[in-house]
Amino acid sequence: MKIVRRMNADKVRAYCVENELYTCGTSEDYQQMFQMCDEAQTDEQFIEIAKNIYEHSDVEWLNEQGTGIECVALGLLNRCVWTDVMVNDDEAR
Repeated sequence: MKIVRRMNADKVRAYCVENELYTCGTSEDYQQMFQMCDEAQTDEQFIEIAKNIYEHSDVEWLNEQGTGIECVALGLLNRCVWTDVMVNDDEAR
């Protein structure tokens, strides 16, 4: 049995728009971040994406709102990551 986690880039985009995130990045930066989302499967990769979003956002505004990097990371994990459990054929019997 294997547990696999994935990040949905469309949900990340919606999360950023709804929360006024990634307002300081270029279109190229944004596309690179989506590429990271498509490849992310580990905690470290999810954290790197949260950092990327935070660094390309209006950090001063986020801090005024009480939204730190940990809030960005938690929002991503709760709204944009799903978990699958995969069972091998020999384990299913």
